[in-house]
Amino acid sequence: MMGMYTELYLRCDLKEDTPKEVIDLLRAMVMGDGEPPATTPFGGWRCVWMLRCCSHYHFPFAVSSMDYLDYVNRWYLFVRCDLKNYESEIEAFLKWLAPHLHACEGEYIGHTRYEEDPLPTHLIYGEGLLKIEGEAA
Repeated sequence: MMGMYTELYLRCDLKEDTPKEVIDLLRAMVMGDGEPPATTPFGGWRCVWMLRCCSHYHFPFAVSSMDYLDYVNRWYLFVRCDLKNYESEIEAFLKWLAPHLHACEGEYIGHTRYEEDPLPTHLIYGEGLLKIEGEAA
């Protein structure tokens, strides 16, 4: 299977009422906490570790964290990873995550960048649920 690397940069808060199952899956994906599932609600086995992937095409390290912020009663998620986005796993992940985001309309929360592009390919904004600039509706 051939493909190009796509970088995902995401920094966002999760809503206070985000279900425990969503938190647990994100913690497994970001930090390797708990028993990793065989698959995810948004894709197959590659998605389980996608937030910890990296290559030398963008930056040779994945940088991810997920912390609970007591002063706002919300989880904060930060991800900088890249992977071969064979089956649009990044887009599927963002659509799955969207209902749980606490973001103001128009608030920049991240971007994706294709391996051959010098600038971000898509900008990600909090807008309603989620808007990925440049993506077909």
